[in-house]
Amino acid sequence: AMVAILMHFGGSQLNHFLNEFPDDKKNTEELREILEDILMKTAVGIRDIHQENIMHRDIKEGNVFVIESDGKFIPRIGDFGTARNIHQFKLLEGSVLREMQSTMQMTRIGTIPYMAPEMNSDQPYDGKVDCFAWAKMAVNCHEICGFIDTTIVKRIVPPEISDSFLTVIKGALDEDPNAQGSKLYFYD
Repeated sequence: AMVAILMHFGGSQLNHFLNEFPDDKKNTEELREILEDILMKTAVGIRDIHQENIMHRDIKEGNVFVIESDGKFIPRIGDFGTARNIHQFKLLEGSVLREMQSTMQMTRIGTIPYMAPEMNSDQPYDGKVDCFAWAKMAVNCHEICGFIDTTIVKRIVPPEISDSFLTVIKGALDEDPNAQGSKLYFYD
């Protein structure tokens, strides 16, 4: 996978993109397919940035941009201002390591409704918090489009991504701050 971090690549923020759809297009199968394709591609993007050892820490609709090209909708993850190298702490030793871990791996950063429980409680965290935030974003996008129903969890679980994906979605829907959803990656 290739990850390119650009200063500007255009497109609409995902929440604006969804809100721009006319009311007669809301809650239609066509919009559902577009949304779920965007969400899947965004999940793959998160997997790709994690493979490059990058933890975004602020995944949300406002940081996913949608570009239309040849009738297809292409999402791009943006705003890497809060991003950190997942493994940078392994490069340090001694007190410098402990200081870096305490300030960067436990920093409350991002957007509160999308934060995994451990980010909001001074616990160490890693890239799994991006998976949790993605799940919150997926639920919000379905609500924007008028799709929130009992089938949401089943519908947006892609077959090519691991079984733990379902647990991440359920964890994001769980009101319990100790939910296990943020403890998993949604890919193998």
